[in-house]
Amino acid sequence: HDLEFILEVCDRVLVINNGQLVADGPAVDVMGQAEWMESHGLEKPHSLTHR
Repeated sequence: HDLEFILEVCDRVLVINNGQLVADGPAVDVMGQAEWMESHGLEKPHSLTHR
């Protein structure tokens, strides 16, 4: 997944983990939570590291 590209083109994201919807909201809010992202096997996008 190209998370930087997703931030550029998407206002809203849905995150599905093991077939379950685990997040639905503004891309910056969802992807800006480093601990939450890591707990679902994702990295916080570099452009959001200072948020």
